[in-house]
Amino acid sequence: RVIGLELAKELVKVWLDLEFDPESSSAAKVDAICAYDGSLEK
Repeated sequence: RVIGLELAKELVKVWLDLEFDPESSSAAKVDAICAYDGSLEK
């Protein structure tokens, strides 16, 4: 699917401005990935 350049820029901006919810169902998966690659901050 093709979208316009300005819409693509806006979608990326919105996505990058989101904050991760540590209470989400994905939290355990994100923790596992961070522990694996060493980026887990304590």
